Amino acid sequence: MIRLHDLVGILLLSLASVAVCAQEQGATAQQQKFAIAADGPDASAPITHLSGRAPFFIVYDENGNRLEVIDNVYLQQEYGIGPRAAALLGEKNVTVLVGGVAGPKMKKVLNAKNIRFVHRKGTVQQVVDELRQ
Repeated sequence: MIRLHDLVGILLLSLASVAVCAQEQGATAQQQKFAIAADGPDASAPITHLSGRAPFFIVYDENGNRLEVIDNVYLQQEYGIGPRAAALLGEKNVTVLVGGVAGPKMKKVLNAKNIRFVHRKGTVQQVVDELRQ
C-alpha cells in the first residue's frame, strides 16, 4: 500500500523532472546569431576569404536582421588572430560563423565555443538573403 508520504515524494520528483525538461527545451530554443566575416562594415561587402583576418564581423539574427558590427581588433597581431577572433565571437554569443575558410586553430576555438563554421563565397547580402528565405 502506498502511503501519502510516498505519493508526495513521487509528485515532487515528477514536478522536478518536468521543470528540468522545460529548462532543457528552453535552452535548445536559443536564437541563432550569425556572424559573417566581411571585408567592409555593410551588407554589400564581400565575404572575407580568411575568416580570422576579416576586418569586420557583421552579426545578424536568424531572420536576417542586423544586430551589430564587430571590428576585428586583433588584425595587428603577428599571430593567433583567428583563435582570438573566434573567442571574441564566443563572448558575443555568436552561434554560426560564415566565412571563406577558417584555419585549424580558429576551428578549434570555434568548436570549443560551440560555434558552427559555414563556408561561403560572395557578399554579406547574399547570406542575409538566404537567412530571410
